Amino acid sequence: MRIIGGFVRFIAVVALLTAVAAVSSCRQAEQGRILHYQKGTYLGEADQNSSEGKEQELRARARHQSF
Repeated sequence: MRIIGGFVRFIAVVALLTAVAAVSSCRQAEQGRILHYQKGTYLGEADQNSSEGKEQELRARARHQSF
């Protein structure tokens, strides 16, 4: 009888450790990420629109860097 009680306790501890490992492996940063991809299609969040002044600044910077 004592062997069966020890075995049940061992199974309970293993089940508890498995549950803790499963729950702790789900990081917040990984929630909601794309798991299925479509070839040639961007499925991420849309880019933010930039202001006209920022676009002009980037164009001027690109002209300055060209050889």
